[in-house]
Amino acid sequence: MKRCSLCRTEKTPERFQRDRQKRDSLSSRCKDCLSESRARPDKVAKQRIAHREYREAHRLELREYQREYYNANREKILDANRLYRRSNPDKIRTIKRAEYEANKASHAEQGRRWRKNHPLAWSEYDRRRRAQKRNSRVCLISESDIRSRFAVFGDRCAYCGATGRLTVDHVVPLARGGMHILSNIRPACKPCNSQKRSMPPREWLGRVTLRRSICHSVSQ
Repeated sequence: MKRCSLCRTEKTPERFQRDRQKRDSLSSRCKDCLSESRARPDKVAKQRIAHREYREAHRLELREYQREYYNANREKILDANRLYRRSNPDKIRTIKRAEYEANKASHAEQGRRWRKNHPLAWSEYDRRRRAQKRNSRVCLISESDIRSRFAVFGDRCAYCGATGRLTVDHVVPLARGGMHILSNIRPACKPCNSQKRSMPPREWLGRVTLRRSICHSVSQ
């Protein structure tokens, strides 16, 4: 038996509609009360106003109850959410797209703030995306892995020894078929990485040496 939240009458489960969001998968109001509410829209409007006023007056208590319920049923809620997303991919995609369009400026600012606070993580995402586009071998590399790799080189540029802000350089560039794996990564300062572009280290250093020798002979 289940008690209707509106008429307070105990009835069999068949007298309640299905509601997957409820703990027992049944609506809190019986079918009779729902039918009566639909027949009287003025009553429905009054109930909505009353519910809104109650939520405003008991906001902290409801928030605490929701937090306690979530902590006590976290895995169950997460499983239900995952199942719903798998069952309704088009609906979820439409909702997310509409939410993004309605708050585009806020999302853009949030993205800029995240990229500024997590430069290595953002760079890793961008490199992984470029490697996947070239069908190169890709390994998931965390920000801590990159920091550990930089520490191997003393947190200095692998080419000029400069300190400060370092970027990730692929020894064999992705454009030349290099793989996005930890052993193919070296720290490089921004000037060295920009000058190296898509050249292997030996080719780039050879060009730098030749350019310097030409400039030296011209100056003499």
